[in-house]
Amino acid sequence: MKKYLVIAIILSVCFSCKKDSITSDKKDLKIVSGRVINWGSKSPIDSAVVHFYYEIDGEDSAVGEIEDSVYSDKNGYYQFPVHTPISSLWIWVTKENYSILEILGAPDWAESIIIKGNELNKNIILEMKAKAFFYSPFKKISEIQKDEDSLIITILPYDNIEGNLYTSSERFNGKGSVRFFDGIDVIGDRFLRYKLQYTSANGWKTKIDSVFIPSLQFYTDTIYY
Repeated sequence: MKKYLVIAIILSVCFSCKKDSITSDKKDLKIVSGRVINWGSKSPIDSAVVHFYYEIDGEDSAVGEIEDSVYSDKNGYYQFPVHTPISSLWIWVTKENYSILEILGAPDWAESIIIKGNELNKNIILEMKAKAFFYSPFKKISEIQKDEDSLIITILPYDNIEGNLYTSSERFNGKGSVRFFDGIDVIGDRFLRYKLQYTSANGWKTKIDSVFIPSLQFYTDTIYY
């Protein structure tokens, strides 16, 4: 009888230790969550790879490091557990045919966002820019084309009226249709703004307009002026 009593006590102690350990582990875990969206359309991005890295803090220094990744779902949402305490969490995101990671609240040059250990409960929005290619010809139809015609094409910034998106404009002379630098990489699901300066019977004219470029497309529609 004493033998069975000892076994029961041992099992009870082990179960109690295991329960305390599980409870302790749960206390040390925090869930980080957020969403991956398209920078242009603000629509969710499915199956983006959200990478994360952090070091678990000890009394004097880091006692371990974890680097892993998860996928966003069809609505762009993601989440992953983090063992605490930590000082900082690094997050970045990748997906084929998307580029130039943008993170709300981070500078334009940032490749990853750093979250402080006491801010892990915030909703982290990751924005990605979809690739597209602009290959549209520009064609004059406002007047009869002439051999002495000239056209200067300038691609403008997305958010700032001043300056050029590219370091230089391109000038063309003569008749026919022309393309800006034989096509350029652009951001999808955004309006691409351009400025045309061209000759007419009354001298030079200027036209500023835009065209919507869908994500992940090779855009070839003719632009008339």
